[in-house]
Amino acid sequence: MSTTQHTGHYNLPTFGDNPDDRPSWRGDFTDAMTEIDNQMYANATNITTATAAANNANTAAGEAKQAADDAAALAQTNKNDIAELDDYFSKLGVTSPTTAQNLMNTINGKAEDTELSALRGTVSGLTNRVEGKADASSVYTRNQVDTTFTKQGGYSGTAQQIHTEATNATATATNVQEELTNLKTSGQSATALVQRINALTNHFSNVSWTAYYSPLSKFVNIMVRFGSPDGRSNANCTSNVNPGSLTIGTMPEGYRPNGFINSYPFTYGNDSGLCNISITGDGVVSFYCQGTIKTNTQLKQTLQLSYFVI
Repeated sequence: MSTTQHTGHYNLPTFGDNPDDRPSWRGDFTDAMTEIDNQMYANATNITTATAAANNANTAAGEAKQAADDAAALAQTNKNDIAELDDYFSKLGVTSPTTAQNLMNTINGKAEDTELSALRGTVSGLTNRVEGKADASSVYTRNQVDTTFTKQGGYSGTAQQIHTEATNATATATNVQEELTNLKTSGQSATALVQRINALTNHFSNVSWTAYYSPLSKFVNIMVRFGSPDGRSNANCTSNVNPGSLTIGTMPEGYRPNGFINSYPFTYGNDSGLCNISITGDGVVSFYCQGTIKTNTQLKQTLQLSYFVI
């Protein structure tokens, strides 16, 4: 005989004080264990299923959250883009559908046929003017220009040669103008070629020579001065001079005479005989003494040589 009492939820056998409760191993115990095992298995299965479902739900929730975040970011981007577009539209004066339509009308009005027609008319007028100035038979190649127009007046050179000739002529005229200007400003003033204060210093003191040139007349004047330039002191012989020539100096090339020139004769003391100064065609200026000049013999005299440079 089995138990008469059972649990309220799963109907498992229980035993009390009832004398009729007699446990049955094969009945009460086996059935109870079977029910417990089945229920525990069912619970475990349900837990596994619930866990998987929960995991799936969590994954789905994460994906839903990511999608929501992406949607929020896209919404923010769109919001920023819309704000930027609103700024552009505001700068264009578009604040409502009416102002947008007004802008569209203005844009369309700029490209109406009236203004395009006016532009076409201007282009057409220019075309007619160009066509009236030249036709195909009047248009020349470069070679045709050289052979057609540059021969006018008997000149047969190319345009480049004409340009070169004109450039050279302009440069020549400029040079001539500069020469005339220089002639007006400085051509009448003599130019100092030589200014030597001390000359013949081996035999004399206070001997000097100068040479001047006039660009206007091409006239050269050489002065050899025996005596100080201020005229206060005489030239003095510091060493005996024997008969012969002493070189005073040399004229620069381009300012020399065509041949030999000498000054008028003079004497330097009692024993000098005739003396003079001279210049050769090579520009050598010399002092010549026929006799001798003794030490401490003095003289004050200026000699000149003049000629034209040809």
